[in-house]
Amino acid sequence: MSDKYIPAFPKPNDLSRKVQVAVKVFPDGREKINHNCKAGRDLYQQRRRIAWEEQGKICAICKKQIRWEDCTTDHVKPRGMGAGKIDDRQENLAAVHIECNIEKGSKRKGYYGIDDL
Repeated sequence: MSDKYIPAFPKPNDLSRKVQVAVKVFPDGREKINHNCKAGRDLYQQRRRIAWEEQGKICAICKKQIRWEDCTTDHVKPRGMGAGKIDDRQENLAAVHIECNIEKGSKRKGYYGIDDL
């Protein structure tokens, strides 16, 4: 059994295949990256690396050095129940330790200078 790869963008003469979009942009500007296609997964990893480098390779939660291997992405503004308010724009992503992200969970109060909720 092999996985069938569906390209993010079909060849011009191959419109019979299902087209998968890497990023969906909502009317309010939020973005949702599609992790079901390679282009989407690559974009999400690229945004994680950008956040990691912009933060000086420091975890946004514990403020300690973070190795790329221990890095994951956290949403500054939470995704919401059922991902109803998902926002994968670069400015909403932070690089954090996997352990810090698990401990934080879906809480946002006290993190990233957000004290509401």
